[in-house]
Amino acid sequence: MTALGDAVEMADGMGKVAALLVATDLESGASVPLPANSNNPGGDMGSLALDVYRTPRGYDGLKNIGLGYQSGYNSMAKRLRIATISYVDIKNGIGAVLPQGATAAERIAIPAAM
Repeated sequence: MTALGDAVEMADGMGKVAALLVATDLESGASVPLPANSNNPGGDMGSLALDVYRTPRGYDGLKNIGLGYQSGYNSMAKRLRIATISYVDIKNGIGAVLPQGATAAERIAIPAAM
Protein backbone atom coordinates (compact mmCIF):
# COMPACT_ATOMS: atom_id res chain seq x y z
CA MET A 1 0.00 0.00 0.00
CA THR A 2 1.21 3.46 -0.79
CA ALA A 3 1.42 6.26 1.76
CA LEU A 4 -1.84 7.80 2.90
CA GLY A 5 -1.12 11.04 1.03
CA ASP A 6 -0.69 9.06 -2.18
CA ALA A 7 -3.95 7.21 -1.50
CA VAL A 8 -5.81 10.49 -1.01
CA GLU A 9 -4.35 11.82 -4.25
CA MET A 10 -5.44 8.63 -6.03
CA ALA A 11 -8.97 9.01 -4.62
CA ASP A 12 -9.09 12.61 -5.81
CA GLY A 13 -8.19 11.46 -9.31
CA MET A 14 -10.80 8.70 -9.20
CA GLY A 15 -13.42 11.28 -8.23
CA LYS A 16 -12.48 13.48 -11.18
CA VAL A 17 -12.73 10.56 -13.59
CA ALA A 18 -16.12 9.58 -12.16
CA ALA A 19 -17.45 13.09 -12.74
CA LEU A 20 -16.19 13.01 -16.31
CA LEU A 21 -17.96 9.69 -16.88
CA VAL A 22 -21.24 11.03 -15.50
CA ALA A 23 -20.94 14.15 -17.67
CA THR A 24 -20.24 12.00 -20.73
CA ASP A 25 -23.31 9.89 -19.99
CA LEU A 26 -25.44 13.00 -19.64
CA GLU A 27 -24.09 14.49 -22.88
CA SER A 28 -24.91 11.32 -24.77
CA GLY A 29 -28.52 11.64 -23.70
CA ALA A 30 -28.45 8.87 -21.13
CA SER A 31 -30.64 9.38 -18.15
CA VAL A 32 -28.17 8.96 -15.32
CA PRO A 33 -29.99 8.38 -12.08
CA LEU A 34 -27.91 10.34 -9.63
CA PRO A 35 -27.13 8.52 -7.00
CA ALA A 36 -26.70 5.35 -8.99
CA ASN A 37 -23.81 6.66 -11.02
CA SER A 38 -22.34 9.59 -9.21
CA ASN A 39 -22.16 8.34 -5.64
CA ASN A 40 -21.10 4.83 -6.62
CA PRO A 41 -17.37 5.26 -6.28
CA GLY A 42 -16.46 2.41 -8.60
CA GLY A 43 -14.32 -0.70 -8.26
CA ASP A 44 -10.99 1.13 -8.17
CA MET A 45 -12.16 3.17 -5.19
CA GLY A 46 -13.47 0.01 -3.54
CA SER A 47 -10.06 -1.63 -3.90
CA LEU A 48 -8.34 1.47 -2.56
CA ALA A 49 -10.70 1.59 0.43
CA LEU A 50 -9.98 -2.04 1.24
CA ASP A 51 -6.22 -1.49 0.99
CA VAL A 52 -6.38 1.58 3.22
CA TYR A 53 -8.63 -0.14 5.75
CA ARG A 54 -6.07 -2.92 6.13
CA THR A 55 -3.33 -0.47 7.15
CA PRO A 56 -2.66 0.63 10.73
CA ARG A 57 -4.35 3.99 10.01
CA GLY A 58 -7.38 2.35 8.42
CA TYR A 59 -10.18 4.30 10.06
CA ASP A 60 -8.58 7.71 9.63
CA GLY A 61 -7.38 6.76 6.17
CA LEU A 62 -10.86 5.82 4.99
CA LYS A 63 -12.22 9.20 5.97
CA ASN A 64 -9.34 10.90 4.20
CA ILE A 65 -9.78 9.01 0.94
CA GLY A 66 -13.53 9.55 1.05
CA LEU A 67 -12.95 13.28 1.36
CA GLY A 68 -10.34 13.10 -1.39
CA TYR A 69 -12.82 11.38 -3.71
CA GLN A 70 -15.48 13.96 -2.89
CA SER A 71 -13.07 16.83 -3.49
CA GLY A 72 -11.99 15.47 -6.86
CA TYR A 73 -15.52 14.66 -7.97
CA ASN A 74 -17.00 17.97 -6.88
CA SER A 75 -14.23 20.11 -8.34
CA MET A 76 -14.69 18.44 -11.73
CA ALA A 77 -18.49 18.43 -11.43
CA LYS A 78 -18.53 22.18 -10.86
CA ARG A 79 -16.37 22.73 -13.95
CA LEU A 80 -18.67 20.49 -15.98
CA ARG A 81 -21.82 21.98 -14.45
CA ILE A 82 -23.23 18.72 -13.17
CA ALA A 83 -24.54 17.84 -9.72
CA THR A 84 -22.03 17.48 -6.90
CA ILE A 85 -22.05 14.69 -4.32
CA SER A 86 -21.99 14.62 -0.55
CA TYR A 87 -19.68 12.65 1.69
CA VAL A 88 -22.71 10.66 2.87
CA ASP A 89 -23.37 9.63 -0.75
CA ILE A 90 -19.85 8.23 -0.98
CA LYS A 91 -20.09 6.50 2.40
CA ASN A 92 -23.38 4.89 1.37
CA GLY A 93 -21.98 3.75 -1.99
CA ILE A 94 -18.62 2.30 -0.94
CA GLY A 95 -19.94 -1.03 0.32
CA ALA A 96 -21.30 -1.95 -3.10
CA VAL A 97 -17.92 -1.56 -4.80
CA LEU A 98 -15.63 -3.44 -2.41
CA PRO A 99 -13.70 -6.19 -4.23
CA GLN A 100 -14.38 -9.90 -3.83
CA GLY A 101 -11.40 -10.23 -1.47
CA ALA A 102 -13.17 -8.22 1.23
CA THR A 103 -14.39 -10.31 4.14
CA ALA A 104 -17.94 -10.10 5.47
CA ALA A 105 -16.62 -8.19 8.49
CA GLU A 106 -14.77 -5.71 6.24
CA ARG A 107 -17.92 -5.17 4.18
CA ILE A 108 -19.63 -3.98 7.35
CA ALA A 109 -16.70 -2.15 8.93
CA ILE A 110 -15.54 -0.09 5.94
CA PRO A 111 -18.78 1.83 5.31
CA ALA A 112 -19.22 2.25 9.07
CA ALA A 113 -15.70 3.62 9.43
CA MET A 114 -16.20 6.17 6.69
